[in-house]
Amino acid sequence: QMFASIQHRPIHSLSTSFVRSNRNPHRTLCRVLALDLRKSWDEQRDLNTTVNLFRQSFRSTNATPEHYGVLMKICNEAKDANRTIALWKEMQQKNIRPTFGAFILTLNASAASKNVEIARELIQQNRRLDSIAYTQLLKVLPCKELLPAMEIDRFIPDDSLCLQLIRSCIPERDVNLVLRLEKFIVSRRALALSLSTTFLDAYTKIGSPNEAIRIWESIRGKPLDTVAYNTAINVYQSVGKHDQVIQLFREMKQAKLTPSQVTFGILLKSIDHLPLSVAEPLMQEIQIQLPKSAALFWNGKLSNLAKTGQVSQMEATFIEMIRHATPNEVTCSLMLDVYANRGEIEKIQDLFQKMPEFGVVANQIHHNIRLGAYRSQGMDKILSAFNDMKLKHQVDVTSYNIMMNALINVRRDAEAKDLFRELVESGLQPTVVTFNILLGSKSGHQEFAQEMQRLGISLNSITYQKIIENLCAIGRFSKAKELLRRMEEQGLKDVQPYNTILAAHSASGRTMKEAEEFFCMMKEKNLVNEHSWSSFLYVAAAKGRTQVLKSTMKNLRDQNQATVYIYNWLLKGLAKMRNSVPVAKSYLLSMSRNHIEKNEFTWQAALEVGAANGDVDFVKSIRDQVNMLKLCYANFNNDLMDAFIKAGSPSDAINLFDSLSVEERDERVWTTLLTAYGNFRDVSQMEERFMEMQNAQIPATAYTLKKLLHAYSHVLEVDKIIDLHSKMQEKFGISPNSQHDGIVADALSRSNRIEEAIQFIDPANVIHWMTILGACRKHLDEEHGKLAFEKIKELDPENVASYILMSNIYSKLDKKKEAAAILQSVKALGLKKIAGESWITLNGEQHFFTAHDQTNPLMSKILEFTQDSLKKMKEEGFASDLSWVTKDIEEEAKENDLCGHSERSAASLGIMKTDPKTPLVIFKNLRVCGDCHVYTAMLSKIYDREIRLRDTAVWHIFKNGECNCKGSY
Repeated sequence: QMFASIQHRPIHSLSTSFVRSNRNPHRTLCRVLALDLRKSWDEQRDLNTTVNLFRQSFRSTNATPEHYGVLMKICNEAKDANRTIALWKEMQQKNIRPTFGAFILTLNASAASKNVEIARELIQQNRRLDSIAYTQLLKVLPCKELLPAMEIDRFIPDDSLCLQLIRSCIPERDVNLVLRLEKFIVSRRALALSLSTTFLDAYTKIGSPNEAIRIWESIRGKPLDTVAYNTAINVYQSVGKHDQVIQLFREMKQAKLTPSQVTFGILLKSIDHLPLSVAEPLMQEIQIQLPKSAALFWNGKLSNLAKTGQVSQMEATFIEMIRHATPNEVTCSLMLDVYANRGEIEKIQDLFQKMPEFGVVANQIHHNIRLGAYRSQGMDKILSAFNDMKLKHQVDVTSYNIMMNALINVRRDAEAKDLFRELVESGLQPTVVTFNILLGSKSGHQEFAQEMQRLGISLNSITYQKIIENLCAIGRFSKAKELLRRMEEQGLKDVQPYNTILAAHSASGRTMKEAEEFFCMMKEKNLVNEHSWSSFLYVAAAKGRTQVLKSTMKNLRDQNQATVYIYNWLLKGLAKMRNSVPVAKSYLLSMSRNHIEKNEFTWQAALEVGAANGDVDFVKSIRDQVNMLKLCYANFNNDLMDAFIKAGSPSDAINLFDSLSVEERDERVWTTLLTAYGNFRDVSQMEERFMEMQNAQIPATAYTLKKLLHAYSHVLEVDKIIDLHSKMQEKFGISPNSQHDGIVADALSRSNRIEEAIQFIDPANVIHWMTILGACRKHLDEEHGKLAFEKIKELDPENVASYILMSNIYSKLDKKKEAAAILQSVKALGLKKIAGESWITLNGEQHFFTAHDQTNPLMSKILEFTQDSLKKMKEEGFASDLSWVTKDIEEEAKENDLCGHSERSAASLGIMKTDPKTPLVIFKNLRVCGDCHVYTAMLSKIYDREIRLRDTAVWHIFKNGECNCKGSY
């Protein structure tokens, strides 16, 4: 009766009667107040009224945890998470211990409002939580914060929570976190099949194939679905185990599972790496199983052939496709794109004529691909094609973008701006891409920004990132930072563009102080993540700032933020640092001490350090560690062979290859083996090994043939180069690309067949023109030299090496006035010549020398040794070639200038500090000059030494007064 009376009487009039008529009046009153709160909410559904009633009721009476719990439940029903959290904080301030129900309600509220602070506070309450509670917390906190609490709680997580925990780890890309989570789950319960497949997916996506394979092997043979098999197939394909890919495909069929399009897509990637005897039946099998999707199958095959540059094979496949299926728009786009990249206009026109036979109407994409193809024909051709498209009304914004990009690439900015105005006047709407292209010009940025604003077009953060990345690549830091400020003004907040600019400080010409100031600014703006720390440490390592590395890594370790990703980038930076092997060793040891598991990229970066320093012993130590740990990385053998070659020990690379099983010798390893012979000019052995490769049914790729051409170029076997180049399509089904053409041009030009060489180069390729200019320097061809120099200035006005080469040509021709004018223009443009530097490793210690270096304490003895060596050489008939000195100094001083070149100092120290007949390995950051080339050859003769000198282009092996380039230098 008393409770029923609440329906008609206010709470304050009930209080006295209930207190007088009850043995426990306070408890009874609390119940009445709680019921009245509920009644108020149920009747009025006004949360403010209910809260006001709560405040009035407890002016003289203390609210109990139960009252707070009732009100918090009402707030939860009203979906007012912020008010629930406010009540929780109020209870904490009044020292009222919440009920478990209030705890759960607050937990739900923190999840709904993404309140990290409250979520962390709830975790610290150390209450025993269930899977539902942890599921809510996972909406707010990452797995790495919840896992320690779960490990203490010792509860058994259900399937749903486990799945969500595993999936939440994928964006973190932290293999150690996933391993720890797996260990936790296994310690509490059996690993259900669904959890195993989810772990398989997680390890695959975070780039840990070894762990993914371990999980797969534990569930292999159990009843699995197509998705699980696809994941496993993808893992094995990513590590190059193509035989396993095929085996899993067979297992799918045995399990009566239906392969999906994803399955066939992965299989097509592996087919290119399989012997023909296996690949052809598999292709037929795939075709049989895709009768209704024949175009998809053929398009996939064409796409894979396009990636490897096998144009002739693509054409044969395209013809075969016509017999079995009908090409569609995608097919035509693939073929047009390949022809466009090759500049094969006639084939493009022929395909346009055949499209109606396939029922394909040429769309705007096809027209634009054709337009882009004309870029290789020169500006006149592409302008003519564009004007023709305009007459036929076949242009859109993309067409204009292609034209403007072509004009800006050749520094015809004014014409690009005129074309932009034409675009606007035509009624077409410019896109973000349009302005991205225009912002690549050297002027008019403010004008374009105003036009974008007028048209209501805004750059997004991804676009800003791409533009900033391109600007940093060409050293335009001020422009990159200007865009960063504009991005902030637009209200975009993205850390990636900041990271790009920070990492670009590793380039020469930027100081560590600038990098530190920029990083501090990022921290002030709270724009720092794991990638930011990695970029900063990469710069510090590249700049040789070991103290900065030490203090920064200590802070990161103290905060438990020193991840394997950060260590990997630090090691990659050390590959750019002088004498960095001891530093690299210390950080590898630090990873072990701090229980940070090294991954494939760690060992790859460590090998880069050893290769860059020419330290073969360090490279071998990395090999031994990986072997001792019994790690299995798909590319490790190839990376190891590459490191041996770059460190100057091709014999170790060859021995490693010979120790591999037949299954381990894939196309990459074979190609690296050929590089070992080719880089050191052992062409006969390279040819024998290439025959072995073909007999083993390992298909040659475009990259393989590039290495063969390079080897022939090193020894100037011009006839073999031209023969191989002309038969690439016929013998290997591979169409030559611009890189292959460039090698032919290099060999022809160095053979003084410059007119022929120019026929092979890409007119828009700076490197090709530099090849021509370098040959003109050798053969003193002023006419072609001036042509190449003007082309380079048009394409890359800040290419300082081209100015130096042209100046050398004039100097050699005794045209001092012209040579001086070239050098004066270098100063006027603010360009700086890269300083020559050489280094040698002796007894585990690196010694660096710059031209005319006076910092080495042994320099006086080195110069004395160099002069003595020069006297002995002159007795053998050596005479210095003073034409290699471009300075305007007296003739008598030019010989002393040559004696100060850095490679001579390194060689002298090596002979002084090593036992007789010990081979020397020297590295140089520039091409070795012609005089030093002859000098080093003579040095090898008078001291009976083998001297291996690696410059930026090739290895020179000097023995008995000769170099293995045999006059092809």
